[in-house]
Amino acid sequence: MLARFSLIFVFTAAACAYTPAPPFPDRCTAGLKATIGHNIGEFTLPSSLPHRIVQPGAVLEARTNPARANFFVDEKGWILDVTCG
Repeated sequence: MLARFSLIFVFTAAACAYTPAPPFPDRCTAGLKATIGHNIGEFTLPSSLPHRIVQPGAVLEARTNPARANFFVDEKGWILDVTCG
């Protein structure tokens, strides 16, 4: 009985493991890809980072800015992709 309880506890603890948000760079770099899979609400975006949050169905302007980070999120704010431009 005790062994069964121990296994349940181990599996429950593993399922609830928290993955902290990665450190956030202050410019658009490949390092921003580490934010994919996290919720945009986990981050305080640095004021020095030009950015936009692109929600489903959004129409993007044709102008690009290589320094700007584009966070593509789903309906609930989960980051699906990040690009610079």
